[in-house]
This record gives sequence, structure tokens and C-alpha cells, in this order.
Amino acid sequence: MIDKDLNTELVDNKSSYKLGEFIYERLSNRSQMESRVLNNFTRTGLDSVWFDGFETGAIWNTIRCKGNTVAANENETYVFEIRVFNDVKRIDLFYAIDKKLETAPEGIYIAFPFAMDGGQLAFDVQGGEVRAGIDQIPGSSNDWNTVQNYARLYDKNGQVLLSSSEMPLMQFGAINTGRYKAGAKPESTHIFGWPMNNYWVTNFNAYQFGGHEWIYTISGSKNPSATDAVRFGWGKRTPFLSRVLPGGGIGGSDGSKSFISGWNENLLLVSAIPSIDGKSTILHLRETEGKNATLSLKNGVTGTALEIIQTDVTGMPVKNGSKEFKSFESKFFRVMVHK
Repeated sequence: MIDKDLNTELVDNKSSYKLGEFIYERLSNRSQMESRVLNNFTRTGLDSVWFDGFETGAIWNTIRCKGNTVAANENETYVFEIRVFNDVKRIDLFYAIDKKLETAPEGIYIAFPFAMDGGQLAFDVQGGEVRAGIDQIPGSSNDWNTVQNYARLYDKNGQVLLSSSEMPLMQFGAINTGRYKAGAKPESTHIFGWPMNNYWVTNFNAYQFGGHEWIYTISGSKNPSATDAVRFGWGKRTPFLSRVLPGGGIGGSDGSKSFISGWNENLLLVSAIPSIDGKSTILHLRETEGKNATLSLKNGVTGTALEIIQTDVTGMPVKNGSKEFKSFESKFFRVMVHK
């Protein structure tokens, strides 16, 4: 897969797995996982696969394949689609499977053997970004990584981005199941999606079955900034909501307007909660680029400055509050719509 902006091949051609490859893992017994080892298992691909059709569309073009796998209830119930978007730099890998009920230990992985010499793997978690195996809390799991909005591989020249709304569990560097090594770092720049497994031993059903569908979205940019990655990941998982308003009213002739303007490029709007009285809203903001910032917002319609007060998470004013953001800082503000 060639990134035309970077003029670079993004896939490691020396990898034993191909981009988007389906990998079915079965363990001989579950007790080895409880013993923190993995020494008796098999990993197989599809039993067979074939091209099923090509479709053009206004938004994307689709290459569809089908396949057979022992993980499915019946033949031809595994579907794989490559969706190449027409107007944006985006490829979606769509998967669907009619999963058979299996209580023996099993797992499914999807391979993303990205290549980038000296590249750094990082992923989005609750409240920020961590570099895989580096920024994690000592002693915490470095294999079962729950990716909030995106994972990325980057260097000084650019980055490749990966996101999945339905299947956020990923492993970095290799299939690390059974490694159980404190402080381990990724051994390569590969990423493995982990859409499902039943390796737990308590509190849940010992199987997964029925129809499952999920998408992995791939993109990239010449700019390796975390801010670009945040916008990609959040925009993909939380798409812009639209409403159709009937014409004929005040402002009906306006194509677009912004009620709040002046947003800093490196400030992420995490959430916005309107007040009951309709005169203000509480904004949760986070700095994403590791740079200082100053919040200064205006009414996009009138151009007047908005009154901004720093608050705590409950909306109560913070004594000696400030509109200044330090590197990666997260803050809450009440923005007054009407004085």
C-alpha cells in the first residue's frame, strides 16, 4: 500500500502476515493462560478465499471478497471488503462473520504489518496519548491495549493512522498473547487488531457467536502531529451530526454560520453540556500537541468576545481560574452565551 503523499510503501513486505489478514488462533487448553505461558496453540488463516465483486459508489468504491473459515458457522459467511474513498484519504477494511459458538479457547486477530524505519507506535487512551510500551503505568498490561479513538505509527516525515469504532482492542509489535513480560516494548512497527477472544475464566460467557461486523479505517498524513491524529480518530468515531431545517425562517438564506469561533488548533473539545437556563454551556477541553495555549473564543455571528470562566468538573467556578493551558492539560470552562 503506497502512501502517495509520502511516496512510501506502508506495508512490511517481509512480514509473514499480509495487510488485513484474518488470523484464527486456538489454544489446546485454557490453563496455560492461567499459568502465564503460551506453548500449545495454532494460528491459521482462511481455508479459502475468492473475489466476489466490485462496485462503484458516490462516496467509495468497494472490492468484495468472501471466504471460508472454521471459525464461522457455515461456508461463505465470512465477508471482507476494501472500501476506497473517492474524495478523502481513507481506506476502510470491512469484516463480517457468522461466528460459530465455541467454548474452547480461541481468538481472532487482524494483521496490520505497517513499516516505517525508526517509527514510533502510539495510541489514544482516556484523556491522552501514550507511546506503546513507553508511557504506560509500570506494571500495567502492555498486551491488552484498549484503543480509544486511534492508533498511529509516525516519524518526523509523516504518519499512518488506524481506527476502529467497533473493535478497539489491539496489540502492538506482534501477537503478544501469552508474553506476560513487564516493561516489554513493541518488537516491530506492526499492529494487530484483536476483534474477539474468549480467554477469560470468570464473569462472562465462555463463547462469542452469531453475526459480527466491524471496520478498520486507515489514513495518513505528511504532518506527524498528534493533533492531526486526534482529529482523525475523534472525527471518525464521532462524526459530525447534521439536521435538516425547513426554509423560510430567519437566517434561512445563510449557507453556514458558527456560533463559537476562535478555537485553538491544539485544543480538543471533549464534551459540551448546555446549562438548564440556556444561558451557558460547560466545555471540557484538552491540549493535544504538548504546547501551551490560551483560550479566547468569540461569538461567530456578532464577533464579540465570549465570557469564559474556568470551572471544576461539576461546573462550579475555580478560584483564581485561568484560560491558560499547559502541555497536555485538561480543563473545564463555563462559556456564557448571553450576558
